[in-house]
Amino acid sequence: MLSYYLGNNPDKQKKLIEELDELMEKSEGKITHDNLSELPYMNACIHEALRLVSPMIRVERVCAEDWKHEESGLIIKKGWTVVIPNHSIHRNEKYWPEPHKYIPERFMPENKDKF
Repeated sequence: MLSYYLGNNPDKQKKLIEELDELMEKSEGKITHDNLSELPYMNACIHEALRLVSPMIRVERVCAEDWKHEESGLIIKKGWTVVIPNHSIHRNEKYWPEPHKYIPERFMPENKDKF
């Protein structure tokens, strides 16, 4: 899916290639596990693709004790399964401006507190 999104967003692809070229030049053409951390834009591209097309459909948790949300009065009893739909959260405009767009910059280190 990362290839799909980069193919449909040539400006993002160009930026990633530039980052990779810089690393290749700096590291004499060798990419190692250690220098992968020097690729923040690549990391952001991967995270944004995973946000848009999560490999997990949903997350399920079993409630360990009775719980009540005071504001709404919602009650979840011990033993009940709570289902969290990833797709809905990852596409929610409340948390992600322009949620259907591929915007890797959301996951850049300088933006980590914004999303």
